[in-house]
Amino acid sequence: MLATTGMALGILTFVLLSGHFYKAFELLSKGVPLSTLLEVIGLLLPEVLRIVLPLALLVSTVLVFSRMSADSEIIALKSMGVSIWQTVLPALAISIVFTLICLWLSLWLAPVCRYRSEVLRYEALFETPLNLLEPGEFSNAFPMCSLRIGSRNGKELKDVHIIVGEKGSPRCQDICAESGSMVFDVEKGTVDFNLRNTCITDFSLETPPKPEDTRFMAAKSISLPILLMEKRHSSWSVWRKAKYLDVKELCGKISQSRMAKRDTTSMVLDLHSRFAMALSPFAFLLLGLPFGIRSRRSELSVGLLVCVLLAVVFYAFTMLANAMRKVSGIHPEIIIWIPNVLYQAVGLYMLKKLERQG
Repeated sequence: MLATTGMALGILTFVLLSGHFYKAFELLSKGVPLSTLLEVIGLLLPEVLRIVLPLALLVSTVLVFSRMSADSEIIALKSMGVSIWQTVLPALAISIVFTLICLWLSLWLAPVCRYRSEVLRYEALFETPLNLLEPGEFSNAFPMCSLRIGSRNGKELKDVHIIVGEKGSPRCQDICAESGSMVFDVEKGTVDFNLRNTCITDFSLETPPKPEDTRFMAAKSISLPILLMEKRHSSWSVWRKAKYLDVKELCGKISQSRMAKRDTTSMVLDLHSRFAMALSPFAFLLLGLPFGIRSRRSELSVGLLVCVLLAVVFYAFTMLANAMRKVSGIHPEIIIWIPNVLYQAVGLYMLKKLERQG
């Protein structure tokens, strides 16, 4: 089981990280250091492992016990007086160890590493924003604005086009400049665009448009500061999103929000999701055992199909709970526990039924 789990873990981890590999190669081609990208991918591993470990154990359980059943090893053990519970005891021990590992990953390590990976990503953006500008394409690397340049020669930019708009506001600015340059302010966390031969159009996106709301301005030169990232300081972690908080910080934030009489449904759901995912190895094992033993077939395709179906049902409940995250008066954290309880109950019932048939 350990060998099969290890192989399944490697394959599933590679599959889930493949999307990040694509983004990493794209950033690498634009000047982000390889060491930074490798560190970011490494910091994403705990988040991937907490999702992949239960699935890898499920795949291993179904494949190993279906092969044992197909080779009549289960029948041989029964004939020697070894019960079903004695046969599956090592697998249960492995699932408990994996559950403890998933608890550590979900509650402490994964959120902290995800936060650190985001910090590194923004730091890479801050250090090499000029290299992230692709001539001829709009870039959304800067908050509240889209930027396109016609060409670049070192730090000198040609044919600069900037669209500035605040989220939720109908006002928008269209800035066009013949040429310009970028100056980075590390302390303020800003980029100053020094633009030359500039035309600025300020207008509203409301319909129908009102001509009197449109304003034009032309300037020989202009300096336009744009925030690149939040200024870093010791209390930055106070503004971290709930998904980047470990269990202690998340519980503290929930308590503070309740004292301030703010809605905590989303944060409570996130907390329950971490516990439910961490305890899923035990649930997957209990349900995978009878499926593997009863299949009596050693084909790889049949076992993988069973694993896929069980995983789809499990994550369907997770998606349903997340869809109700913002619905007031409903407790989606209850839905998140349904597959865990259901899988364990059905698995125990089927194992007891197999034991009685012994």
